[in-house]
Amino acid sequence: MIEQVGDYNVISKIRPGATGLASIARTPDGRLVVLKKLTLNHAESWHESDRFRREAEILESVNDHRIPGFVDAFETTDPPGFVIVQELVEGEDLEVAMERGAVFNEDTIVDIARQSLRLLAYLHNLKPGVVHRDVKPSNLIVDEAGEIHLVDFGGAFRIGDEPPDLVATAGYAAPEQIMGRPSPASDIYGLGATLVHLATGRDPSDLEVVDLKLDWEQFANLSPRIVRAIDRMIAPDPARRFRTASEAEQVFATKTEMVANDTQLPIAKRVSRAAPGLVRNAPAGLAVSWTDEFLSIELTPYAAQNKVRLRVVCAILFALAAAAAVGGALGFLVPKLMYGAAVGFAVIAGIVLAGTFTGRRRLLVQDRFVRYYEEETNNDWFIRRDQFVGTQAKRFRDNNDQNRWCLEATDSNGQQLEAFNPVSRAHAEYIRDLVQLYLAKDEQ
Repeated sequence: MIEQVGDYNVISKIRPGATGLASIARTPDGRLVVLKKLTLNHAESWHESDRFRREAEILESVNDHRIPGFVDAFETTDPPGFVIVQELVEGEDLEVAMERGAVFNEDTIVDIARQSLRLLAYLHNLKPGVVHRDVKPSNLIVDEAGEIHLVDFGGAFRIGDEPPDLVATAGYAAPEQIMGRPSPASDIYGLGATLVHLATGRDPSDLEVVDLKLDWEQFANLSPRIVRAIDRMIAPDPARRFRTASEAEQVFATKTEMVANDTQLPIAKRVSRAAPGLVRNAPAGLAVSWTDEFLSIELTPYAAQNKVRLRVVCAILFALAAAAAVGGALGFLVPKLMYGAAVGFAVIAGIVLAGTFTGRRRLLVQDRFVRYYEEETNNDWFIRRDQFVGTQAKRFRDNNDQNRWCLEATDSNGQQLEAFNPVSRAHAEYIRDLVQLYLAKDEQ
């Protein structure tokens, strides 16, 4: 039996959205539309009814073919409820595409990112702007022509209004959105998390989170430039994301890089501006030399976060050794035992101090080659710069099941070349950025 809702004949049910149950229906003139119905008896709260009415108002005010057009809205009495009718977007949403096994390469991901960011820019630049609040694979539909459409505005609100409730999908909702303070940057985060899902085939909610950030790069096969762009979209702090969707779209559209404080420059200017600051602000434990002929990065075995504690340990050892020596000389306690302790402490302190100045590791980028040499492990590789595909900071667990970081390089044959192992995350990410910046200086 065909269900009749107002003047519309319901044909089939589709997946529910942020508000209400959705169905495909036919209009009196034979057109297919999407009918969303909210039964007030089943509404969880007055917020849901408010969202439903707000969705109808926003759809009615929006005029873009990439967003479902508003058709109708009306109330029902038996049972009491509210109905929104909107145009049907024919195509396949990204969630369904992944469920059927679709694989997204870098070009496809970049295309999806650019189209979606243009859509978000349109919404955010309306007067007043609109924040979607639920950007995720199931709400992005690809039509037969390959164009992206954004659907389900059940969680949307106008910029300047106070969001009356929480709308958040696990894995795609930005931290500030979960805390009840959504903004246009929250939509950029949701799209970034969507791109992570497409690139890795893993739901963001299933990925490990390190320092509030999704740990995803190791599962993706993307160029460093695109990895950095997506990383910036999903930065936990909204101030560290792109300022606007348009700015993000430009990064995906052109071969530019992101440098300090959201500055976006062509490669030649970017390198000349960013290099001095990066070299000058190298983390403790790194010795960096940047010239036209080469880039040299040296790292001591005990770096950055360990330096202070090592000095403290050495100071304590020397103090104990001095006290033992004095006590032994004055005949306190057992002189031989005190002298033995003094010698032992002095030897240990000397070894620790020596370790901070020996066993240096070096990464050298020179002429047409990239070379890495690690004195302690004889980890040595030497490859052509044009075969040096990229680097990434990679987290791993050591023998004590502790999180450690290394810098991982990849050559053109796909071989993984592990370097600077182990170092802190700060060192790994700094070295990664500096090497990629140096390699980019010769790009046209």
